[in-house]
Amino acid sequence: MVNEMKHLAKSFFLLVCLFSLIITLTSCKEKYERIDHINYNEIFKVKQSKYYVFVYRPGCTICPLIEDDVFAYYKKAKRHKDMPNLYALNKGDTVNNGGIACSEEEYVDFVGATSYKEIHTYSSPYLFLIEDGVVTKTFDGKTVILEELNK
Repeated sequence: MVNEMKHLAKSFFLLVCLFSLIITLTSCKEKYERIDHINYNEIFKVKQSKYYVFVYRPGCTICPLIEDDVFAYYKKAKRHKDMPNLYALNKGDTVNNGGIACSEEEYVDFVGATSYKEIHTYSSPYLFLIEDGVVTKTFDGKTVILEELNK
């Protein structure tokens, strides 16, 4: 009887450990991956009058520092219809989004852009606001992005 209890206790302990491991692994999915994504050629195809596009890149040293804030804004905007939604664009996906990349020398501010072909950035993270089919604001870097999303 004692051996059966020990075996049952070990089995229960292993089950709890396995369950904990599964929960941990599934909750560690990068937060940017849980945000609705948009591809470069779809930037102006969103059926909303006002929304943000957040550009990030895997391997970016700044992007992980603001990930929690960007994800918090995304979740809040989903709950509050008066807030502009946020879409993520993975600059590292060069097949779908390679056209957004440019060199620092080629960069031109794209406020006023009405076509995705006018939008290029050399840095990440980067955020821009689209209102009624026009880019109205751009935010380059950690500080200004956080200021905009946390206002």
